[in-house]
Amino acid sequence: MFRYRKQLTLGLVVVLILSLAASLFSGVMNTSSEEVEVTQCQESDFRAVQTLIQNQAFAFKAQNVSGAYAYFSNSFQSDIDKEKFSLIVGTNYPMLLRGGTMGFGECREISIGFAQAVTLTGDSGSHKLLYFISKADGPIKVEGITVEN
Repeated sequence: MFRYRKQLTLGLVVVLILSLAASLFSGVMNTSSEEVEVTQCQESDFRAVQTLIQNQAFAFKAQNVSGAYAYFSNSFQSDIDKEKFSLIVGTNYPMLLRGGTMGFGECREISIGFAQAVTLTGDSGSHKLLYFISKADGPIKVEGITVEN
């Protein structure tokens, strides 16, 4: 029981941190260009980010949680093991496991790499997601995903 609470608490902390990051990003996306300099992704970066997210989505839809986990950055994987990841996805991101149609919105360059807005529409409705993509470890990897309200 204690182990489960510890994993759930860690998962909630990660979700809260990513939610805060999404709120900050949301503010940047809605701020005028006179206040903050925000750069859109180059077309080649946008295609690479889109391919990464789609490939991870295929793994999620196939219920291949280990495969989906492999698309996350080394820093994410050092903080969250596969078992915790599976718990977090099942609890907070069940729409990823059901899949659906993905619509890609704005892609912005941020300090760690990129932030990509995605709308996932499926059986459970429409969900606005924000993917944080890291380019620190070499090839781009997912650093985190938040669900926007």
